[in-house]
Amino acid sequence: MTYQFRCIASLFSTFIALCALITPSFATVDVVTSIPELAAIAKEVGGEDVAVYAIARAGQDYHNIEPRPSDVARLTRAGLVVRSGLGLDSWLSALSNATGNAQVRPGGTRYVDASQGFAKIEVPETGLSGASGDVHSSGNPHYYYDPILAIHAARNIL
Repeated sequence: MTYQFRCIASLFSTFIALCALITPSFATVDVVTSIPELAAIAKEVGGEDVAVYAIARAGQDYHNIEPRPSDVARLTRAGLVVRSGLGLDSWLSALSNATGNAQVRPGGTRYVDASQGFAKIEVPETGLSGASGDVHSSGNPHYYYDPILAIHAARNIL
């Protein structure tokens, strides 16, 4: 009986292994975004194929985020890192550099600056001063609130 049990167990485990090879398996891609608005766009683009995490939280000043040490590990493992760019999330540069992973830095294969490739809005034509308020020299970094520009950001993420 022991011999028969081993044979059956061996056949069963071989069957399971073959099923695993035949059945397609899709792992979700971990996407880390700098802000929740881009997380929402990334989730719409990726659907069930992505798990999305935003470093900043709604209600925070996106210009001045103090990332947690766990965010470095999260970025290191990310399949894709998405930033808003245009100076809104400049803190993400130091965070991605801390990973030691060139793929999640500018120019890396797992890095996306969602602000690239379309005309910037509200680019100041004169010099900036302290009296300028929340004006960015590269243009308005809150472009994702414009539906047309949000589509461009979604294309960049895709």
